[in-house]
Amino acid sequence: KMTSQKLAKVALIAITLCIASAQMPQAMAKKVTKTKTVVTKTSTQTTDLSSQIRAQVAKLQKGLADADYKAIGALWSNDGTYTGSEGAEYKGRDAVQNRFKDVIAEGGKQLVMLDVLSVRSVADNVAIAEGVVRRKTLPISISPETRFTMVLSKQGGNWLVDSAVETPMT
Repeated sequence: KMTSQKLAKVALIAITLCIASAQMPQAMAKKVTKTKTVVTKTSTQTTDLSSQIRAQVAKLQKGLADADYKAIGALWSNDGTYTGSEGAEYKGRDAVQNRFKDVIAEGGKQLVMLDVLSVRSVADNVAIAEGVVRRKTLPISISPETRFTMVLSKQGGNWLVDSAVETPMT
């Protein structure tokens, strides 16, 4: 036998379930709308990030083509590093700038294409860019020679290279 107290509890549970199920479609619709908005914002932010990072990589390519080692050095953070495909590591903006100064002194303008294949955000102010370095040679030939991975951080409104690593193509 059900007591009146048990019957009241069952009735209360049934009423609660009815109310909850009636409101669930509205709650789900609100949730989906919010999710769509977030995805749109994230997509826009990703596009902006990608274009900003690609612009920085284009500045590096221009600095190499113009033989402007100071412009190249300005793209690195104060304690940024560069590791060449031969494995040598250069620590700090000055060391990186001097490395490119030496490269330019030995070979003149560096005609390369820095082909960014992917950009991803790892934090609000940190991004990773991956791509391929293609050297332009004469007769007209563009051959991939190395891969690169760059970690960039946003400092003072600018994206600066914290780490750049080139590895040979295999």
